Amino acid sequence: MDMFIPDILEAYAHHEWFEINKDDFPELAETYQVMGIPSLLIFKNGEKTGHLHSANAKSPEEVTEFLQEHVS
Repeated sequence: MDMFIPDILEAYAHHEWFEINKDDFPELAETYQVMGIPSLLIFKNGEKTGHLHSANAKSPEEVTEFLQEHVS
């Protein structure tokens, strides 16, 4: 995902995006069940509404489909 995610997120620039290193914030990784990296988590009003694991996102199309489903 790291190779193509920046280009995809440009299409969603009206949303806020944050990159967090799970090694720097292990408690967040545990709380939100981030097992593999990279992972893409979607939050709305402070609640996690979507989680894309790197194992399930091998292509730009899969990431785009996930975002279309979880980001309004």
